[in-house]
Amino acid sequence: MSKTALGFVTCALLLAVTAAGFSADKTFTGASGDWSTAGSWNPSGSPQVFDSAFVNNAGTVTVSTTGQVCNTLWLANGSLSVTTGALNANDLLAGVSGTGSVTHSGGTVALNSSLSLGTAATFTGQYALSNASVLQSVDEYVGDFGIGSFTQSGTASNTLSGWMYMGKSAGSSGTYTMNAGTLSAVNNLIGYGGTGAMTQAAGTTTVTDQFQIGSLTGSIGTYNLNGGSVSAYDLLVGSAGTGTLSIGSAAASATVSHMLSFGKNGKLQAVAGSSIHLGNSSVQNASTTVANLNGLQNLTMYFGGNATLPSMLEVACTDIGSSNTGYTGNFSLGGLNVGDGAFTGYVKLVDDVANQGGSEALYVKNLVVTAGSTLDLNGIKLYYDTLTVATGATINGTATHVGATLIPGDFNGDGIVNFRDYIILEGNFGETNATFSMGDANGDTVVTFKDYIILEANFNKSSVPEPTTIGLLIAGGLALLRRKA
Repeated sequence: MSKTALGFVTCALLLAVTAAGFSADKTFTGASGDWSTAGSWNPSGSPQVFDSAFVNNAGTVTVSTTGQVCNTLWLANGSLSVTTGALNANDLLAGVSGTGSVTHSGGTVALNSSLSLGTAATFTGQYALSNASVLQSVDEYVGDFGIGSFTQSGTASNTLSGWMYMGKSAGSSGTYTMNAGTLSAVNNLIGYGGTGAMTQAAGTTTVTDQFQIGSLTGSIGTYNLNGGSVSAYDLLVGSAGTGTLSIGSAAASATVSHMLSFGKNGKLQAVAGSSIHLGNSSVQNASTTVANLNGLQNLTMYFGGNATLPSMLEVACTDIGSSNTGYTGNFSLGGLNVGDGAFTGYVKLVDDVANQGGSEALYVKNLVVTAGSTLDLNGIKLYYDTLTVATGATINGTATHVGATLIPGDFNGDGIVNFRDYIILEGNFGETNATFSMGDANGDTVVTFKDYIILEANFNKSSVPEPTTIGLLIAGGLALLRRKA
């Protein structure tokens, strides 16, 4: 070994011995008291940087000045109150046994490693972050092996340089209630191995990598987005566990920059007017249960940010042709906007998963393609209710109009009750086991004169024929059908 290497080893050993020599276990002894009060600790003296600090006497220790430190803070049937000042530690463990709680209403808590709430199985850890408080850590476990809860309000910020877990281990549970403020992490895993739930009423959540809801097999995750904004690189709903994304307000903002994925056990609930801004993201759908993703009917997807690299959009609707029933219970989409504000988009339809079997298509109620944007149907059928195509927009393929709510008598689904519909009825007159598209307007499975009466009653809703022409058509139709009858 070289002299230099030997010198480094010697220094490391000396530092380790020195740290061990100066470290101690400090136990809080008062019912309440300030961290800096020497007499509140046994042995006497406030904890130092290498000391482990224990609050296990149902007492509450308060941090009200800067410069307070320890190695690990253990809250077992004990509480920490941070009102002003600053506490720096490696780890903070709440719920090692009994209930451990933190009330953080001011100042800063900086953790060089982790925050664990509900550290041990069956025990409870709680954290309340409010006002303009600042919490900084690497990783956080809300429900580590036990039960964890975190509430955030005011202008408080919770910043992680690593991972957030809510319900980390099998059997654990974690809840995060965000009423305001900011939360940022590299990964946010709601229901990683256990049960996790996050409810956001306001504020901003930023995830620079993966936002998973229901990560591992057997886990259950729920994210209720009722207000505020969330942004993530990937949003994975039901990765291997059961995950539910619930959008409870049309005003809530959701942005995904790389991938939105609904796994086999992924669920989506959304109120009318809900939206997700997807940039140049791709959308995957591995679900085979239509009811799990009924929220798609109320959701508009916005794509924009790259006019040359396509976003892949998985289609999952059973292709039942030009029937408005395709918009109901069929993985149909409320809206598709190719182009988002000033950003052009490029979307390519794909069918990589047999979600329902047979031929699959896309039914979308409102379709918008903005100037400079491209929608590539890729040989896949697309049916829409309303269509807005700006000058300079491109649709590769032919999209078919199908009114989401068909007018009685509109047998071809083109949104107009006219002579074309009469031709359908006349050609199928007398047929049994008939469908609406064959001229069965009243649903009795037989095309009869009763269906013609319905067509006649709705003919005036057509914007094509003139009134005089309508009268001539009706008169001629009556004569023809009477001869057939």
